[in-house]
Amino acid sequence: MFWLDIIEFVKEKKFSNVVIISDDKKSDWCTRSGTSESELLPELKVEFLKETGIPVIRKSSSLFIKDILSLSEDEQKGIEKEIDEIEKIKSEIEYQDTIIVRARKNGFKKVFIGENSWYSVRINEDRIPFLRYIAVYQTTPVKKITHYAEIKDIIISPEDSSKKKILFGCVKNFV
Repeated sequence: MFWLDIIEFVKEKKFSNVVIISDDKKSDWCTRSGTSESELLPELKVEFLKETGIPVIRKSSSLFIKDILSLSEDEQKGIEKEIDEIEKIKSEIEYQDTIIVRARKNGFKKVFIGENSWYSVRINEDRIPFLRYIAVYQTTPVKKITHYAEIKDIIISPEDSSKKKILFGCVKNFV
């Protein structure tokens, strides 16, 4: 659906090119090249060009961040490691009763601790009845899960109706 939605969206807009940011490495989506980067399957590139008249490329999130921020090699490696850790965490808790969200320092203090909530979370509707806890993974410089809370309610996000807002009780330190 994502692929078809992008094609339809691009048809309605005026773009000169399209970049898809994705870390998905499934064989029905991309092919591995000789480098650490993989590209969209040639068939998908052709389909996209035929349908929209616009070329498309795929970049990993770490390469995209590096491109837009002009990061040093050490900063790039740090981001790649952080993305890998988050992907590992996501796959480990996919069917558990806890959702882990990622937060920068300011968002963590202001929203997670200050408001006992978290905005604009993409959650599969089928998973909601099984969720009991929310945990927060703090990004650089902390780089670990530090706090958790029991979920009180999950409602439609006021910022984006396709996402959820999680409301929770008393936040507890994980360590």
